[in-house]
Amino acid sequence: MAEVARSGAVEAPSISEEKRQRLLELVRGRTAARPTDLAEDEVMVWPSLVVVEALSAVIFLVLLLGLSFMFNPPLVEQANATVTPNPAKAPWYFLNL
Repeated sequence: MAEVARSGAVEAPSISEEKRQRLLELVRGRTAARPTDLAEDEVMVWPSLVVVEALSAVIFLVLLLGLSFMFNPPLVEQANATVTPNPAKAPWYFLNL
């Protein structure tokens, strides 16, 4: 353990010079997972992915707008607060009142 000096500072434990040099040496060896050259496998996000996603979003939006203009949904008259259409009534909900 490191001893505390009278000044309150903690002294580092003494390490022999041989052990210190051994800790600082570079040990060359083979690793199980060798790093590959990623330069061939890299794909930049900005020109590749963002452009493709933007084009797909525009194509999807154009197709959706085209389909919505071609096939009009069956709309009913304007909403009337005094008259409730039959499917909107829920008699089972009011049975206990």
